[in-house]
Amino acid sequence: MLRLAQTHPTLRVVADQVGAPTPARLIADATLTALSRHGTGAAQIAALSGIYHLAPTGHVSWHGFAKAIMAHRHAMTGSESPQVQAITTPEFPTPAARPANSRLSLERIRGTLGLRLPSWEEALEQVMHERLGAG
Repeated sequence: MLRLAQTHPTLRVVADQVGAPTPARLIADATLTALSRHGTGAAQIAALSGIYHLAPTGHVSWHGFAKAIMAHRHAMTGSESPQVQAITTPEFPTPAARPANSRLSLERIRGTLGLRLPSWEEALEQVMHERLGAG
């Protein structure tokens, strides 16, 4: 989105798909926290094995996410941001089918591993500060 903002006066972004965009740093941090709390021995890992969903809390459409990115960009740099136009999934065809709702249940990762996961807004703010500096 930041790259597109430099060259496009309008961004057309799907508004009917929701999820929780997950930065790689969150995955790495959560993994390190879980390992430090619960150990790396074979018995500890076996006791906690299974599938865990990991994402920030809350949800947002891709359109809402793009608007939030542009708002942070403007606040941090003063740069004018492009208009973010809401469109439907059929207006933005892709080779891969995308689900309208890609939210994940975080109950197991919070309950079993005791992780506190940030909201998607907190995660975005951290990424924006890493990308654009503190202003």
